[in-house]
Amino acid sequence: MALNSMNRTTEFFLIRALGGDNVDETIESFLRWGGDRLHRVKINIVDECETREVTLNKIAELRDKAKDCLIFVDDIRFEGDWWSALESAEVDADIVGFSMVDPKTGKLQDFGYDFILLDGRLTYRGLHKHSDPKKLNLPDCRQCDSVCGCCMWIRKEVFDAVSQFPEEGCNRWGEMLFSHLAKRKGFRTVVLAHHLKHYGTSTKNTGDAVLSSPSWLVERELWEQVAHKFFYDVIPSGRVSRLFESELEQVISAASKIMIYGCGTVAELIGERLLANKQFTVVSALPEEVGVRFLDRVVQPLSECNSDEWELILVTPIGYRHVLEPMFEKDERGQLIFLRETCSSSEIIYSIDH
Repeated sequence: MALNSMNRTTEFFLIRALGGDNVDETIESFLRWGGDRLHRVKINIVDECETREVTLNKIAELRDKAKDCLIFVDDIRFEGDWWSALESAEVDADIVGFSMVDPKTGKLQDFGYDFILLDGRLTYRGLHKHSDPKKLNLPDCRQCDSVCGCCMWIRKEVFDAVSQFPEEGCNRWGEMLFSHLAKRKGFRTVVLAHHLKHYGTSTKNTGDAVLSSPSWLVERELWEQVAHKFFYDVIPSGRVSRLFESELEQVISAASKIMIYGCGTVAELIGERLLANKQFTVVSALPEEVGVRFLDRVVQPLSECNSDEWELILVTPIGYRHVLEPMFEKDERGQLIFLRETCSSSEIIYSIDH
């Protein structure tokens, strides 16, 4: 990155998450893989506030205005020569993030985020999400619309131009809003192919469903408000259509009674396109979804549902099989179908995860 002596021109902030106790492990990985250049740097530890945006704004106030910032969270583990990867990024990058890997599956969580039109609606996606990074030939870095905020380097001039992370980010999109506001000022956001392990245990442990829930039902209205206020001038990177593989369509068509687990975008798409005139119910283990109307059904608690009544149990959240499968009894698993997605630049195809 032609950022000579970055360790002397960068200030370091580590966010200690609510209820977390991972600071020592994160610092150990920071130093072990950072080399001798980082052994004498000061790491400022900041306790997480009620939202990610409030925490980041606290750092923006505390920072040395003459230095750039590296901000990372205690659910990150550094790997490999990450510092050299940061130093060697493009010379004109202003916000730099790392690609993130799920330590349990080894799969990418993202290679940066891009705005897209999904079936005509503005949204965003993590490039190569759920892909095996060993099977990809990634460039060293690429320009994107946003990066994972759990580890990002920000040039001081960006803070001079955009002083705050908008709190409308609702503990979800603060970094995306910040990067978009910076883009309006002429700054570039870049993601590195060098990946870090991201345990994903931080920044959403607030106890407030609006601020912490992974539920799309909670996020949907919030996203529409944020998109209307901030992303009215977004130029999407492409248009993406969603399709179903024929095997999945046939299995659903053959089933007379179907239990749908999950209330996300995939479940909604299946309901709209494949469940006409079908007898089905929707269940969830998330308290904030139970009792809500979805697909013209009242969402039922998974714990109270009798699976024997249903010929097929369709689990719609993608990428969480290792978490969700143990929630079902062993004698139910013959009825279970999990999904996977195959992504290209213009299509997302949903199929059965055998």
